[in-house]
Amino acid sequence: MTLTFARENPIDRTDPNYVGLTTDELVATIEGISLRRIRYTHPATGMRMSSSPANLGGRPA
Repeated sequence: MTLTFARENPIDRTDPNYVGLTTDELVATIEGISLRRIRYTHPATGMRMSSSPANLGGRPA
């Protein structure tokens, strides 16, 4: 699935709930379907996670 970057959603880096959040993006498929892609790095382990459609469920990126 090919995704096109649409925009980045702002992240409040001072909010402790967002520790480790790398990006919060809106992407679109070639068919025009919009999806939210979240990328996260676990602060303690450094493990990178993604909620992109190619990797649903927060599995390691």
